[in-house]
Amino acid sequence: MSKYKLDGIPVTSIIANYPSNGATNVVASSVTKYIADNWSSGWNGGNSFLFFNQYTPDWGKSTDFSDVSTYFSNVQTAISSLTGAPQVFVGETGYSAEYNTKTADNQPTVIGDMFTWLGGQQTNGAISTPLCVFQAFDQPNKPTGQQQMGLFEYSNGTAGVKSGITIPTWTNSPITTGS
Repeated sequence: MSKYKLDGIPVTSIIANYPSNGATNVVASSVTKYIADNWSSGWNGGNSFLFFNQYTPDWGKSTDFSDVSTYFSNVQTAISSLTGAPQVFVGETGYSAEYNTKTADNQPTVIGDMFTWLGGQQTNGAISTPLCVFQAFDQPNKPTGQQQMGLFEYSNGTAGVKSGITIPTWTNSPITTGS
């Protein structure tokens, strides 16, 4: 970045499949360490962060969000020994309505579990882990398994939250960092 006089632009990365053992995915673990070691003290108060991706088991077909929340907790534990350990932000997660069944609308269940996980953090006095749901609207041109991940839909020219999905009001509240 400095070679092209862009060294004033803060950069982070998104990591998929961060390993519980660094030797399992050398790229993910070495990139994470590099960012922690080289984070600019002038950006984000000197607190580094990385986005990590995780979906439910069975390539996102399972409705078990507990595996996802456990993964993020394990990543935070695994990187906590790094000097300047990055904060764990969730880069991608969600559930595609493509995996709903005739008898179960699973997407609202998984999204609800996600908000329950985040809300539980707030209830315990912490700021919720920053999280981005994979996409806002369904995108039929995406690969199978990613086409119906949106939280919103169009109906008669109006966008609205999909049926069954409830977005908590606290998501609109500004983050405060203490008293």
